[in-house]
Amino acid sequence: PAAPWIRPRSTAAECAAQFTELMEYTVPKDARASVDTFLVDGAEAVLMGHVSGTVRATGKSFEGPFALHLTVEN
Repeated sequence: PAAPWIRPRSTAAECAAQFTELMEYTVPKDARASVDTFLVDGAEAVLMGHVSGTVRATGKSFEGPFALHLTVEN
C-alpha cells in the first residue's frame, strides 16, 4: 500500500502515469535509477537495473533491482 506505483501496466497511458505516481509518492531528490542491461528483440525489450529512493508517507528508504519488460508497437 505504501508503494502504489508498483503494479503491472499495459497501456502507454498507464506507463506514463507511473512516473507521475512515482514523483507523488516518493521524495524526488532522493530518487536514483540505473540501467545495467538493455536487451532488444524486435518489438520486445527488457531493461534491468537498480532503483532507490525514499517513500514520502513513511520516510523509509528503499533500494533493489528491477526488471522492466516492454513491448513497443507502432
